[in-house]
Amino acid sequence: MQFYCTLVQTPFRQQSITDKFANFSICPKFVEYTKIFPKIETLRIAQENGVWDKDCWDYMHCHMQCLNQFLMSNDDMAVIFEDQILMHKDFAQHLPNIISRFVNLDLDIMLLGYNNVVDSQQPIVFHQYSVETCRCQMYMIRRRYAEHVFTYFGPHSIYQESNLLNPGAYPAWPPYSADRIIARMCGPKELVIPPMCVNDDYTNHQNIYI
Repeated sequence: MQFYCTLVQTPFRQQSITDKFANFSICPKFVEYTKIFPKIETLRIAQENGVWDKDCWDYMHCHMQCLNQFLMSNDDMAVIFEDQILMHKDFAQHLPNIISRFVNLDLDIMLLGYNNVVDSQQPIVFHQYSVETCRCQMYMIRRRYAEHVFTYFGPHSIYQESNLLNPGAYPAWPPYSADRIIARMCGPKELVIPPMCVNDDYTNHQNIYI
């Protein structure tokens, strides 16, 4: 199982992530983001309608490019994560239990980092989550679900253009955002408490995250 890191903005950040994961004997794969832009006319209409969000667009395509790299492998599951994180110091200890749970329950996705913090050193627990939980800082994903996401929401999908041209035309369709699509448009799903990563600006009172 490979770990893929999205949107490395500086060599310093890449080295920082490399050093963090060396603590867990994990060598992540850094996926360099190749910028993708909507068609000029589509962008103009989206800007006029006030629905253009460049950050959401960029991060969504960062995740798509990581998923694409994963799908070019022979693995059945992968971990995708963003680069502005601190890792739980006991991640390596918890990982076998997380993998076992993910496999045994045949989950589509397991959120490992989701922008909520439980500052606790208690044993980890697992919960199904509601659609209000919508952050893809780090997640374990199944190949079948990655294929679904990439096919229906990826860079060559009708969805990404339609979402900009006709916002609200399809109420069941979320905005073109990794947090709103990848974390929500799935089958069996869970999250782990406490999260295995947090934002790198988190005030780390108990020194749980490194």
